[in-house]
Amino acid sequence: MVYGGEEALMRQYSIGDEIGRGRFGTVRRCHSNATGEALALKTTPKAPLHDPLDLALAEQEAKLHLFASSLPCNPHLVALHAAFDDANAVHLVVDLCAGGDLLSLLSASGGRLPEREAAGLAAQLASELAACHRRGVAHHDVKPDNLLFDAATGALKLANFGST
Repeated sequence: MVYGGEEALMRQYSIGDEIGRGRFGTVRRCHSNATGEALALKTTPKAPLHDPLDLALAEQEAKLHLFASSLPCNPHLVALHAAFDDANAVHLVVDLCAGGDLLSLLSASGGRLPEREAAGLAAQLASELAACHRRGVAHHDVKPDNLLFDAATGALKLANFGST
């Protein structure tokens, strides 16, 4: 599922505005030139990764996304659509979850959610973690800002396999 470097990426996707920033890189909106589908592009530049552990974590995330994308579809996992790798960066094209993240929801609600809503979110998260663990995949970075909401369905989706 690795389709080449940045030139191949630019042929297949139109890149839009930055919508997020993490420890290792940025997330931008993108659209498939073939289908028009709105997606997200996670770009991790290799140059700032001087620490061998940081480079290993960035490469591990790409490998875990590739592995997880080969598993039966789970509605609570941010799906990988394509990966591009070159000398300068790793680019992952993933689901766009425009519904925000759990950290923002908690902040807006004063750090509390109604019990029924919290239980539903916990069940969605447990389902995804169990599915990953049954297949030998560990997430490594489960936290509220890595739990995103699908704007269309409201489903909670697990993102960022431990490096951003």
